[in-house]
Amino acid sequence: MKVSKKKAKEIILKAEKILILISGFVTPDGDSIGSSFGLKMILNKYYRKRVDIKSSFKIPQRFDFLQGINNCKVEDATGIDFLNYDLIIVCDAASPILLIDQSVHKDFSFHKDITTLSIDHHKTNKFWATYNFNDVKASATGEIIAELFNKELTGNKNAAESILTAIITDTGHFRWHLSKKTFLITNNLINCGADIENISQNLYYRDSQYTIELIKRGIERLRWNKTHKFTYTYLSYSDLRKIGGGVDNFRSAVDTVINQYAISQESSMLGITFLEIEKGIIKVEFRGKKASKVDLSEVAKYFGGGGHKYASGFTIYGEMEKVIKKVLNYVDRYI
Repeated sequence: MKVSKKKAKEIILKAEKILILISGFVTPDGDSIGSSFGLKMILNKYYRKRVDIKSSFKIPQRFDFLQGINNCKVEDATGIDFLNYDLIIVCDAASPILLIDQSVHKDFSFHKDITTLSIDHHKTNKFWATYNFNDVKASATGEIIAELFNKELTGNKNAAESILTAIITDTGHFRWHLSKKTFLITNNLINCGADIENISQNLYYRDSQYTIELIKRGIERLRWNKTHKFTYTYLSYSDLRKIGGGVDNFRSAVDTVINQYAISQESSMLGITFLEIEKGIIKVEFRGKKASKVDLSEVAKYFGGGGHKYASGFTIYGEMEKVIKKVLNYVDRYI
């Protein structure tokens, strides 16, 4: 059921025992992390709600500056007893499959007796929850939380920093999905005590040596399709095994390669990264420029994924060489 912003807040405040689940794509999503922790701190401080927060994924180290981040319990969503809660809230997940580790499980859904609320901003949201509030005009789900609980953010520095973290990560450090409202809300969060410089430095200037080596590997493999003006690269599971550092470093490397280098070439309208997180399990991510006029969420949707117009992705199974060929053939035809 689709609900209004007002109704979504009423549903939240009516519940006494709440579980917030963090979603992810390879690793937890920054928007989901920031939105979820910001919401939890608001509900704890102003409404004295009992709120637990859990994730099927380990929270990446670069988010450890956020207050209360260590209170997130890592637990496989498929094994949680949801009947212990009045309400399950999920921030920034177009599909419940984003709540599980897809290298372990292929699908996930909630039983009809479980009351769920999805708060999201993805065009490809499937309205899978009991209640769904989806604002596709929002730059991030963090922006939605900031609007829902605007008054409660006053004097709540920690919640403001979490929510600003959500906005910064999902806009690619203010590079896409932007509107006048995004900057008005950012200004308000700073006025509430969020330290934007500290957030930015923690998010973008803490790469490990493993991450740097993976970034180098990704840049060395960048290829240019002159006809359709897109670049692509890949990182394999064998790269991860050889270089080391774990999936967290893998994720950071992909973020850097695709967000900074894959579309930084002057003539490139689209960047594609192929990331093999386990043997035969490949995450594909797209990033585009406004000038390209290609809706990347539709490209990802063809392969069972989703996202936004200029940032999307999906999971695909197979050998790297064959997967790259399959995806590039479709992109060639689509654009």
